[in-house]
Amino acid sequence: MNLAMLDVKFEQLNSCDDSFSPDPIGYFIVRATKKGLRLEHYTNDDYPAAVFTVGGNIAIDKQAETLRKYVLANYPRIEIGHYGYLCGELAKAECSLIWEHDYTQS
Repeated sequence: MNLAMLDVKFEQLNSCDDSFSPDPIGYFIVRATKKGLRLEHYTNDDYPAAVFTVGGNIAIDKQAETLRKYVLANYPRIEIGHYGYLCGELAKAECSLIWEHDYTQS
């Protein structure tokens, strides 16, 4: 397919807004444990609000997706940028379990 023949918008991005603002719903800490992925939710005042773990009947390669979908369904007001970051961290944590490497949230 020749994209030049279609009415496709091409745009080059030359800067990145890497500013940070707290999400009104709080933040999440991702952990990779011997039992699987663990997701901790905290308020912006650093108060623990909830802990989510994935049951042993969910395969390691499906744990990040399970937690990602849970967050989206139960925290619909999460800011999209924070949700994207969380998804990336869940994927990294899941890969660390699969490849048996240490995981540290960045």
